Amino acid sequence: MIKTLRESRITSSVKRRTELSLYEGGELPDAKFIENEMQRLVGAFRQVDRKYLVILAERIVDKKMTKEQIHDAVSKVIDTCIYPVPGMAEILSHDRTVKLYTHKQITNVMLPQGYEFSDFEMIELDGQRKWIEK
Repeated sequence: MIKTLRESRITSSVKRRTELSLYEGGELPDAKFIENEMQRLVGAFRQVDRKYLVILAERIVDKKMTKEQIHDAVSKVIDTCIYPVPGMAEILSHDRTVKLYTHKQITNVMLPQGYEFSDFEMIELDGQRKWIEK
């Protein structure tokens, strides 16, 4: 069967995952946890106002950030932000990822660079086998 142009575009526009968030599958926060993290921000940045915190908390929930991700993001901002008030994007964009490799990438690219298969761990993701560096 020949694919239509529309089907072809849909197929070609599907992104293949090349990274995995270390926070993926983590526990989602309840309102009390988010409130505690917002209080940490207020303690560190006295100029943060209530409207800022309401919007930030709303965005955290909408983005489905995990407890660990929120805590790490707030901690990083406390440790590194030099401005009176951190930008929301500094918190909302926080992520830690690992690169995903296909079997072909490992054999054609990584092994010639001196890696060994024992340097990688196989995981199943979206019904496909992928490898991550240990």
